[in-house]
Amino acid sequence: MRHLKLAGKVVGGLVVVLLLGIGVVHVVAGRRISEHLEVAGHELAVIPDSAVLARGERVATALGKCADCHGPDLGGKTFVDIGPVMSLYA
Repeated sequence: MRHLKLAGKVVGGLVVVLLLGIGVVHVVAGRRISEHLEVAGHELAVIPDSAVLARGERVATALGKCADCHGPDLGGKTFVDIGPVMSLYA
C-alpha cells in the first residue's frame, strides 16, 4: 500500500512537470508564430512597354498559373488556412 502511494505521487509529479513543459512550449511557440518581421523595401523598375507588359501577363496567367495561388488580379489571397495551425498567403 505504501508503495502504491509513493508510485502515485511520482506519477502525479511527472504529469505536472509534463503539463508545465507543454505549457511553456505552447507559449514560446505562440510568441514566435505571431512575431511580425519587417522587411526593407526596394525600388522596382517598371518598364511601360506594351510588349513587355503583354509578355508578363502571358507568363503570369498562361504559363505560370500564378492566379491559382495569387488570385485573379494577382493581388494575393489566402493559399492555405488550417485554423490555428497555419495560414499561408500568396
